[in-house]
Amino acid sequence: MSDTSLPPPAGEPIPEPGPSDADAPRLPDPPDDGRVYVDPVTPPPAEPTHHAATAPTGEQLVAYAMTLRGTARGRVRENVNDFTQWYYGDNTAASWCLIFVCWCLNHFGALGLIGGKIAYVPDLKKRVGSKWHTDRKLISRGDPVTFDFNHSGEPEHVGFFVKWLNSGHTTFESIEGNTGNDQVATRTRYWSDVYGFVKPGLAASDPSRYPGVIYRYVAGALMHDAHVTWIQQRLGAHRHPLNVDSYYGPVTAAAVTAFQKDAHLPADGEVGPKTWAALAN
Repeated sequence: MSDTSLPPPAGEPIPEPGPSDADAPRLPDPPDDGRVYVDPVTPPPAEPTHHAATAPTGEQLVAYAMTLRGTARGRVRENVNDFTQWYYGDNTAASWCLIFVCWCLNHFGALGLIGGKIAYVPDLKKRVGSKWHTDRKLISRGDPVTFDFNHSGEPEHVGFFVKWLNSGHTTFESIEGNTGNDQVATRTRYWSDVYGFVKPGLAASDPSRYPGVIYRYVAGALMHDAHVTWIQQRLGAHRHPLNVDSYYGPVTAAAVTAFQKDAHLPADGEVGPKTWAALAN
């Protein structure tokens, strides 16, 4: 049984750095001489913790997390940075992947969606109760997803789910804190390493609003989200019916090409802002 009154141990086990870490800066750690090192950078004021009037969407949560990519802000040494100082109020060195999740939720005043601050990954499942899931069909953008890389039966890492990278739903992109060289970074992960994930109660996205992404057919990595569902539904409304399965495959691309010809648009089978606006009419 874990003692949650203690901070999680520093040096959380994580996978070996990938190619994207090759050029990451390596900062020297201070000598282990027993001194207390004070952060030379004044951390920003802690944002107030409160329940959000409206929960963020998964897109909003991921978009904010993406703005924090790179070496942890306010880093003093490994596992000491703005995120850990916000959590502990001092220079405690500790794993901060779950602290990063809390920080991002707190940015939207939505920390209450997971019951408040928490730093120890194995306790997340107990904390969230019925919000905990393991069925990959239920996961969506912005859901916190935990990893058991060494298959010990206990998770040791967590990040935000971003998107599936293949139609078989075996690999996906995540954005995580405390990964690689003590960074916030996107990662390619395997579902076989997933321990479970949280459906915190994020707000539903408006699939009819153009998301700023060009939808196209990509063999082996089909685009798949609620916006594709909307595209397929609108194609049906414009006399180009097809099976609504939320995957932008070759059949959907062909239907888009046919619609573009009808609408006197460049027939490239891709949905950008002009095709999106035509589908909306």
